[in-house]
Amino acid sequence: LYLWLPIFVIRPLTIIPIPGKSLLMDSWIYIEKDKSHLNKEKEKAKKLKKTTWWQTKLSQGLCHYCHQTFSPSELTMDHIVPLSRHGKSTKGNVVPCCLNCNQTKKFLTPVEQILNNC
Repeated sequence: LYLWLPIFVIRPLTIIPIPGKSLLMDSWIYIEKDKSHLNKEKEKAKKLKKTTWWQTKLSQGLCHYCHQTFSPSELTMDHIVPLSRHGKSTKGNVVPCCLNCNQTKKFLTPVEQILNNC
């Protein structure tokens, strides 16, 4: 089952519908990236990866999304709200996940993931 929605252009604090367009949900998202935000948050993520808190999360070996067990080296840091969508590198926004789940999730927010699975 696919959810058909109108195309939107997403910019910081602005959502503009594009009239007369309709595509699958994962095809309609345009993201205007803020490079200074991305660089700042990537630096914060590097520091967060070195913390005991993150190392403990990795040692549990559990992917946040598929709930399968992996070795710590097979897990990646995923931002629940992606950096490209103005997410932050904070403990409340990062989770360990396997590479497959991270690549599948891409730049989607939790709500968009739910809509994609309808």
